[in-house]
Amino acid sequence: MNDYGFTFTPEGCEKTETVYITERTEAAARKAFIRRFGKNEGQYDVELAAANTNATKDQERETLVKIKEMVAELGPDSYLKTAFDGVFEDAEQNIELDAAFSMKGRAETAEEKARELESQYIAAKLDASRLKAELDNAYKQIAALQGRQIPVWFHSHIYTLATEELTAAREGMAQAAEAMAQLADTPQDTAFASAVQGYRAAKERRGLCEQIVAGLEDLSEK
Repeated sequence: MNDYGFTFTPEGCEKTETVYITERTEAAARKAFIRRFGKNEGQYDVELAAANTNATKDQERETLVKIKEMVAELGPDSYLKTAFDGVFEDAEQNIELDAAFSMKGRAETAEEKARELESQYIAAKLDASRLKAELDNAYKQIAALQGRQIPVWFHSHIYTLATEELTAAREGMAQAAEAMAQLADTPQDTAFASAVQGYRAAKERRGLCEQIVAGLEDLSEK
């Protein structure tokens, strides 16, 4: 699109004014100017004010309507109609909200979320392995101390460790659940699968921690 400047003298005025009209060509701009102001050739001067400018919102709306009509004419199962699924809605929102939504942007965001969830899942597995090793060692020490009173410092240390891990596991479940909710409309995405894996790992971790905390609390009561 281009901006064309029209200089003319309005009816009943002595001073000239300049208005700008955005159109694809000068000929189209002249027609729009004549429709708007009723001035004929020779009653105005026109010049190119700026090239490669953005269309107006009304022009974008008109173009979108024409594109939708052209795609609709291709049939309900046309390749273009399938490709444009969801695109028209994004375009309408972009025009009305001055936004920049796009299917490509959503795909890139989903891929980034998938990478983030995969990293969280790997970290959760490592934490679970570390916790399991520490708790296995703790069980061995507890077994060795059966019949003897467990030192307060030892009980306190293991209890603190287990409760911290329990809190982290619950937070991991909440984060994964939120991710699954956001991706519920696209369950085929790898991001959704990663969120499910993360939720299951955090849930398993939570269950183990709850058992340890309950066992330690039971020991405290005894």
